[in-house]
Amino acid sequence: MNIDDLVKTIIRYEKIEVVDFRIEKSSYDEEEIFVATVALDENEKYRCPICGERCEKYGYKAGRNKWWRSLDLSKNKFYIESELARCKCPEHGVHMQKIPWALHDSDYTYAFELRVAYLAAKSPTNLVAKQFRIKWDTVGNCVNRIQKSINEFAKITVLPSKIAIDETSYKKGLQVYYNCSRS
Repeated sequence: MNIDDLVKTIIRYEKIEVVDFRIEKSSYDEEEIFVATVALDENEKYRCPICGERCEKYGYKAGRNKWWRSLDLSKNKFYIESELARCKCPEHGVHMQKIPWALHDSDYTYAFELRVAYLAAKSPTNLVAKQFRIKWDTVGNCVNRIQKSINEFAKITVLPSKIAIDETSYKKGLQVYYNCSRS
């Protein structure tokens, strides 16, 4: 597996080109971090983050990049870097273009925020913050963003439509079966 395939698999998006992959020293604590610089496919550029329609570019300035924190690779933090382009939607005005691997106005990838929100539901906030090396408030912000956009994630995730429990097996401590088919 090459670096392009690895990055596409991690952020779960295929319509990108991996321009660069490097190891840098963090400016905060001098630890090594991984940074993948990616470029969106031409058809995916300049889309409104609210309605998803293709718009005209607005106030283009070369060299304006943004980083999104993704899930860690081993013990190192992993960031996705991409051009920070703005677009002007006739209906919604000027916004940063839609980024397919992150929610609008977020500094984290979908995968990162979903994992944080899932663990926050199962564990205390301080443990989640320590595990992901983020602040307490960031855990709450990730959970709030996921709650607001839960319908978008429901399209991606297959949720059980029926749950069947066999009373005899349940008393014996056996597994509960889920039917995930959409019928």
